Amino acid sequence: MTSLTVAPTAAHAGGGGCIDYSRNGWNIGVCSGDNGRTVFGDLYVNARGSLGSVCTISITIVNSAGTPVKNRNDGCYAGHHPAIDYPLNAKYHTVGSVVVNGVQKVGGSSFVTTP
Repeated sequence: MTSLTVAPTAAHAGGGGCIDYSRNGWNIGVCSGDNGRTVFGDLYVNARGSLGSVCTISITIVNSAGTPVKNRNDGCYAGHHPAIDYPLNAKYHTVGSVVVNGVQKVGGSSFVTTP
């Protein structure tokens, strides 16, 4: 018998959690979690609004002082946007946003994860 081990996504890891945000036809889930050593930040696009001519999704891990410590920008595809990670040595949360033609259409923060 074989088993498959999958790294936890933020939505399924310890601590943190996801919060859904809906606006302008968009629905996103902004998530953070940890495995005791690493914080993970990811995002789910559950529904898409207008894509415009330029659409970007931003995923950012932010520390308790409000300082971004890691960021990634993605295209605006539906579904799960894989986690970014950072060493867990303080309180962190994930900030996610959708920007279309230079205007933020929806955004928000996850729950906080702590060491």
